[in-house]
Amino acid sequence: MKRETVSRNLIFPLFCLGALLAAPACHLTPAGTPPEAGPETESGIGREPMILQPGPSDPQLGGGTWIISAIGGRAVTGGAPPVISFGEDGRVSGFGGCNRFGGGYTQDGAKVSFTPVLMTTMACAAANTNRLESALGAALQGDGAYVVDSDGVLTLTGANGTEIRARKAETVKDLASSSWLVTTMGGAATVSGREPEIRFTADGQINGTTGCNRFFGSYVQDGAKVTFTGARSTKMACMEDGVMAQEAAFLAILRGEADVSFKQISPDAQSQLALKGPEGISFTGAPILPKVGGSAPAPDPALLSGAEWGVVDINAGGVIGNSRLKLVAGEDGRVSGSTGCNRLSGLYDADGGTITFTQLATTRRACLDDGLRMQERRYISALGGEMAWTITADGALELTGDKGRRVLLRR
Repeated sequence: MKRETVSRNLIFPLFCLGALLAAPACHLTPAGTPPEAGPETESGIGREPMILQPGPSDPQLGGGTWIISAIGGRAVTGGAPPVISFGEDGRVSGFGGCNRFGGGYTQDGAKVSFTPVLMTTMACAAANTNRLESALGAALQGDGAYVVDSDGVLTLTGANGTEIRARKAETVKDLASSSWLVTTMGGAATVSGREPEIRFTADGQINGTTGCNRFFGSYVQDGAKVTFTGARSTKMACMEDGVMAQEAAFLAILRGEADVSFKQISPDAQSQLALKGPEGISFTGAPILPKVGGSAPAPDPALLSGAEWGVVDINAGGVIGNSRLKLVAGEDGRVSGSTGCNRLSGLYDADGGTITFTQLATTRRACLDDGLRMQERRYISALGGEMAWTITADGALELTGDKGRRVLLRR
């Protein structure tokens, strides 16, 4: 027994060097070292072995990752769910809820044999996590058996009789045409009522809200990697506690390359999007599902007329303070307003969610400030021709057109 212990201890430092275990303090112990309190027979841990009968067709474990839902008859709840991955190279690895583990395995039909599986030994803050991890590690020793039922649930029975139940993890999905409500960021919940939203369009664009400002940009996805470019936002200031700090952290994730993964919190729940940015900050998003009954009805054109709208952003570049850009859509089909230097006039036609501006003209007063003059040009260019319009959830009028044209206005 002493020789066996010594030989195992000698391989621990080598295991720390592997890419699997990138923990700050890589202290390893043979997985399944029993806790001081002993086995918990009432939970099913440590009972007599039960050999499962193989199904008509035994699926190969190699190349699969499984999300563990129960260990020894005890459901896994809270925190990040444990996972176990079977590599095609004969390596088994995973996460127990607090510590990481790794070793080797072979498969023969419905039988699976594990070579020594080792686990890190960090202390776990969550109650019972160390106990469940110990039961998990003990099951991954020696010869075991497994079945996958008709619902896709894996039941793995270890040599000691402990059962592990798990469901196949989803592969990385295409982000195109998906929308997400950001629920956590940097490990903390987002500000209630000010949760960011992000939409990935089929043509490689992103848009949404930071919880304060609207943002726009582009993305390219390559498997589990997504690269963001040109992310810009409007420039309003929100005074609620934590909103602006939340916005800064969120926009930092949308710069450069990010890692994409999907988490399934429970077998019956929708997968959540996890996106980790270049600075190591990540957010988790819940899917925004289409409303029952199809797409939302087109906005009523009557909402446009009779009100004076103040411009708060042009093409996600903000506006100069106190420059007083305005737009008024009259009930007679005429449009008027101010560019900050000159008066604006023309015609418009609103049909459902589309508005078309024609015959736009301005007075010819010279702008005394170069910044105001450039802003006037951007404003007139952004308004030309046909645009889509909508009233946002917070009451703003958003006009969008081709070539990235966007104007945001408020009453």
